[in-house]
Parts: sequence; C-alpha cells; structure tokens
Amino acid sequence: MSTPDTIELATISDGSEQQQMPPQPRSLPGPDESAHGLAGDGLSLHSWEAALQGNKCQIVQSVSPRWSKLSWAYRLLRVPFPNPEQCGYDISIIEMQRTYVNALRAELVDLGIQLRWPDDLPKTTSRLSKTLEKYVQAIRDLEYMEPPFLRKPSNFKVAYERGFDRGLLRNAMERARNTRPPANRDTNDGAAPFVLSRFMRDTGPWENLPANAEIKSFVHSEPGSTFGLIFGVCGICALLAPMWTLAFTIDLSLQLSITTIYICAFCFALTFFLDKPEHILGGSLAYAAVLMVFVGATMADPNKSGDA
Repeated sequence: MSTPDTIELATISDGSEQQQMPPQPRSLPGPDESAHGLAGDGLSLHSWEAALQGNKCQIVQSVSPRWSKLSWAYRLLRVPFPNPEQCGYDISIIEMQRTYVNALRAELVDLGIQLRWPDDLPKTTSRLSKTLEKYVQAIRDLEYMEPPFLRKPSNFKVAYERGFDRGLLRNAMERARNTRPPANRDTNDGAAPFVLSRFMRDTGPWENLPANAEIKSFVHSEPGSTFGLIFGVCGICALLAPMWTLAFTIDLSLQLSITTIYICAFCFALTFFLDKPEHILGGSLAYAAVLMVFVGATMADPNKSGDA
C-alpha cells in the first residue's frame, strides 16, 4: 500500500491509470527501458529504493498557516493544529537532489562489491566511471543548492505559503487524490500529507492573494514587510523600556538587577529567532553594551547624585 510520504506526481495526459514513481531530480525510465536491472540513467531500481528509504519523508512535508516564529509558543501551550483542510504541504527540491545523491552512493556500494568479486570486470569498470562522474557532479550541485535553500523564500522549495506555488501544489494533490485509497488515520496509509498533523511545521503567515489577483513576481513581499515592521516595533520597545525604567531608578543594585533581567529576556528571545550561536552571542553582547551605557548615564547624572 502506498505510504503518505510518496506522492504520485507523475500523471498520464490521456486520463489512463497513473504510474507510481518516487520523486526524483532526474527523469527515471519506465520498466521497459531497464536492462539487466539498470534504469536508463545507469542506476538500478534497488539504488533508488534504498535512497528513498531515508529521504522520502523529507521530500513532501506537511505545513500549517500558523506563524513560524511562534512555533515554540504553540508547542509550549499545546495549541492544536488548524483544521486539516486549512493546511498544506511543501515539496523540497533539494531533498530530491539528496535522494539522487543517495541513490548514486548506493550504486557505488554495489559497484564496490562487484569490484571485490568481479564477474564482468570491463562492464563493472565502465559503470563505475560513469557513476563516479555523476556522483561528483551531483555533490557539486547539492553544495550549490544548500546556501540558497537556507534563505527564505528559497527557489529550491515549492512552498505552500507562496500564492503562486499554492496553486501548483493544490492541483498536484487533487490529481494524487484520484488514485489514492481513503486515509487511515491509525496507520497513515493512503493519507494526504496535510492531514498528518503530527508531522506538520508552522510556516505562516502565508500570502493571502485573491483568486483572480495578478502575480507580479515569483515571490510576494508582503509577509516580509509585515515581519520587518513587527520586529522594528519590538526592537524599539526593547530599547525604550529599559531606558525609561532606569531613568526613574536611583539605587545602583536595583539598576543592575533590572539590566540583568532585560538582557536575559533579550537573549532568550534571540534563541527563537536566530539559528547560529555566534549571532545569538553577538546580539546579546550588543544589547548588554547599550544597557550598560544607560546605567552609566544615569549614574553620571548630577541631579541623582545630589538626591542620593
């Protein structure tokens, strides 16, 4: 039975029965193109099956419209996921590339065994040369794709949060639904990705474009502008709040206590918005330096010294 993580995206235009194929970055031939157990690209079907065992769950991922920056709060408060019909899924192109790399690696393992105990050495060495060339090129492609993939939005992910991609994904899922059995929520067999709530990731806010809206660019910038405005307001509050608090505080120990609380809270907040430790440390140190300037300014105030 088909699993929820392998979506049949390959369709036949004449409406006949669809063939089930795993997602792949390179075109896979049909069974009639195989020779001696090899696909047309030189990779055995066994290699593709072995590669998909480790990557198929990452190719298609369930997503929800809840704000991604507040995922920690949803988990902490145990907020239930939205209605499955309001959710969606992403397709990772870079995971397809990783699957291709893993298939090549599995093929090289088989070739290594055949080189150790050769039956047809000329044929094995010929396959080895071609497979090694493909493997090196696939690794180069993967290293090229990884840095842009970490940026948001990424051209190496078909994301449900983008209005343009959402239409493509909905159409693909509707075509897949026509050939899939009813979902079994106990075993997840036959289930569409967006009903598997326990595997969902929060990727909101999603673009909210009317159905007849003209898409002027591949990526809509409204969510980014909204986040920029919110973060700007939060940054201003993070500076103004301790500044005014320290302005009405005379005791040095109380000022240092207040400063410590603000620095700890700021560092704690950064852990949810930044991934790299050096960025978290740098932001915390910069914020601490600004607050210590506030403390020094209040201590140097002659009016407060005289009152003390």
